[in-house]
Amino acid sequence: MLEVLTDRQLELLRMIASGMTQARVAEEVGRSETTVNQMMHVIRQRLGAASTAEAVAAAGIVQVPVVRRQRGKRTPPPDDDPRFAIRGMRQVRDRHGIIRWEKA
Repeated sequence: MLEVLTDRQLELLRMIASGMTQARVAEEVGRSETTVNQMMHVIRQRLGAASTAEAVAAAGIVQVPVVRRQRGKRTPPPDDDPRFAIRGMRQVRDRHGIIRWEKA
């Protein structure tokens, strides 16, 4: 089945299968996101697949599970990031690791 795909198309399909978004793939290969979207459309047509997941399965590429953050969980900003400073206040971390603000 892979003989119908060019090396570049196979590379794109592997990148997508590894969990990269089309925007990230476009950045990696130096093309626009629209071009990558069109290339994925051609790949799906050549493999006779209705979806990208089906194309990955048809190509026999083993998908690597992507670990995603849980919804609602936010990573706190680093303590030394000036973008998150409040004028006249400073961050203090207590013995439990909880950050609170107090007057400087």
